[in-house]
Amino acid sequence: MLCKFGKTNKKVLSGMVIFGVVSLIFGIVFANSLSDDQRSLMMLAGMFSGAGTGIIAVAIFFWIRGKVLSPEKLKQKAIEKNDERNVQITRTALTVVAITSNLTFAVLAFVLMGMGYMVPALIMVGCIYLQLGIFLIANNVISRKM
Repeated sequence: MLCKFGKTNKKVLSGMVIFGVVSLIFGIVFANSLSDDQRSLMMLAGMFSGAGTGIIAVAIFFWIRGKVLSPEKLKQKAIEKNDERNVQITRTALTVVAITSNLTFAVLAFVLMGMGYMVPALIMVGCIYLQLGIFLIANNVISRKM
């Protein structure tokens, strides 16, 4: 299991670094192609650059952590992660996050609608329906597998 985890982890970290570098370069090139009066697009370019840098930093952190920790410690962490109690705690926490995000989207939709921002409000409603659709699909797929 440890070898399998290590190979998958390296692929994921490599993908994260590639994605981060692409995002960083896109943000820099995009920012350099804009004029000074396009402040909103400059902020968007900065978000791409910042997200790319953050993804690269997280990937490097996990790569260094994987190199520093001993194989026994990594195996222990994998066992703890797959423990039934910890899996149930994670599922419960994710359920709370899903419910909270749905409520947040609903409140934001009402607030934006009250402020007269129709398009962002409809985007929030669309996100609610998207989450509902993903839940229904995932629920059907997972229930068939079990």
